[in-house]
Amino acid sequence: VMYCSEECRTASWDESHCIECSILPTLQKLETSILASKIVIKACKTNDLKNMLKCLEAEEIKKGCNNEGVYSSSNYSLNFWLVTHIEKITFGNLFESSLNAACILHCLETMTDFFSDIDVNEYKYEVGSLLLHHILQIRLNTYGIKEIVNLKDYFEKSSPTSNQEAVTGYGIYAVSSLLNHSCDPNSDTLGLRGDVIVIRANRPIVAGEQ
Repeated sequence: VMYCSEECRTASWDESHCIECSILPTLQKLETSILASKIVIKACKTNDLKNMLKCLEAEEIKKGCNNEGVYSSSNYSLNFWLVTHIEKITFGNLFESSLNAACILHCLETMTDFFSDIDVNEYKYEVGSLLLHHILQIRLNTYGIKEIVNLKDYFEKSSPTSNQEAVTGYGIYAVSSLLNHSCDPNSDTLGLRGDVIVIRANRPIVAGEQ
């Protein structure tokens, strides 16, 4: 793993990489597993798991809004309540996702200290359920993180075709997931500014319009 700065590396280590580092080779072989495990690790490191699960159950009617009714992107439950459309997933895809979740759970239990502060016997299956939940979400709610890659080393000389947009990763931006698909969209995703996704209207949008 490479980072753009010491600050970025430290933030990543504190959030999740201190746990995921030892299992990254396995996660890289499983589709969507890196992001799903990162979400669960970060959520469990910043929240008491028992209280978090109780709060999620109690918040079902609010679907991610905080006590002031604000849909805040800093709230983990906002990500939790993004749709999975599990009722529309084929048995084969659901089985594959379940195997991936079980594999991540096994790695967390046997290859990391993830459960050092969590009762593995009491919460093992809850953590596995969260992993599966987020794996299913990722299929529907991720945005590709792109950058311009210079390919001039592959050409004899620099040309317009030597620069290419490449996906370097994926992220979940919960507020952006509220925007429905349209064949005639009134907004466009422009990319990232730091860790914030930038979406701008491409024409006037009146109140009440999707």
